[in-house]
Amino acid sequence: MRAILSLITLSAALTSFAYPIITERSHTTSLVAAKKQVEHYVSSGCYNQQLTQASNKAMKYLEARIRSNQQLKHPKKLAIVFDIDETTLSNYPYMKSDSFGFASKPFSQHICQANDPALKPVRKLYDFAINHGVAVFFITGRRSNLRKPTVLNLKDAGYHHWQGIYFKPMSYHQPSAIPYKAHARKLIEEQGFDIVLSMGDQYSDSLGGYADRGYKLPDPFYSIP
Repeated sequence: MRAILSLITLSAALTSFAYPIITERSHTTSLVAAKKQVEHYVSSGCYNQQLTQASNKAMKYLEARIRSNQQLKHPKKLAIVFDIDETTLSNYPYMKSDSFGFASKPFSQHICQANDPALKPVRKLYDFAINHGVAVFFITGRRSNLRKPTVLNLKDAGYHHWQGIYFKPMSYHQPSAIPYKAHARKLIEEQGFDIVLSMGDQYSDSLGGYADRGYKLPDPFYSIP
């Protein structure tokens, strides 16, 4: 099961909440309580607030890079890389209805419905990049057989333009997403682009090099190595 709702994961993601330090006398939070904490984190507006903070920081950095690039005698081809799930699109309604569990087949069926909403703070960053001539790439953990509904969903959610989308190959079975995503960024740089920043909800979205800076979005729902 991909979903991880332990106190350790939650305390790392829900930075606006205070949790007790786990000691030998501490009791592990029940699964029911952990799920309620996640729901409150979203419904209270804290999740969106932290998404906005992270996206705004990335936008300020991108804006500075655009300005400095314009001053170069030979400007670079700037690019930005986004993850998809819990980055550009939100699976929260589905995850909540599924009690925050995960099974590959039902999740794939959900993706095929192509109805995930956009995460608006991230879409604002996307719009800023597009409007300033920065190439946009998506590198997703979704498998290549889900390309069609993913493209449809992105467009319906307001992401109409991009330079390329990289899907995880059906043959990829390594436990970590880092090698796959880093290799995809390497391929982008080999096309002559300077990846200014990489943004995702997992640390594995940006680790492995081939990006000037990585921005981590909050994600209390699951963890991917």
